Amino acid sequence: MKKLISVTVILLFIGLAFAPSINANEGKVSFKCGLIHCIDIFGGIGIRVIIGNPYPFNAYNFSWNITLNGIGTAWHYGNFSGRIDQIKPEQNHPIFKLVFGVFYGEIRVDVNALNGDKFFGDTIILIIGPIVFVRAN
Repeated sequence: MKKLISVTVILLFIGLAFAPSINANEGKVSFKCGLIHCIDIFGGIGIRVIIGNPYPFNAYNFSWNITLNGIGTAWHYGNFSGRIDQIKPEQNHPIFKLVFGVFYGEIRVDVNALNGDKFFGDTIILIIGPIVFVRAN
């Protein structure tokens, strides 16, 4: 219990240093695939990721994986990986993961297509309880 309190205090101090760079207006960070953005990572309650198809044709057979690397502990419900069979033109595929814990570190979202195309997005996050803050790039 003493270690948990110590880790919590340390993470709160890190959070205070982190706070000025939190993207408070939009609560999201966007990443590009080529010239157009296709991955958005949102804070708020839990982790929300949007994988988009900005192109005028269907996108097929994607696998995705969410990785957290840092200090602290974050428990989550469900898998942090999955498959997307199809995303229609200019449509999105939302992913929501409920997390709970005290955690500071990096979140990385990897998306791999069956044809070998790979893209990713990563940013710094802070998790306190179920609340997730994302750092603006």
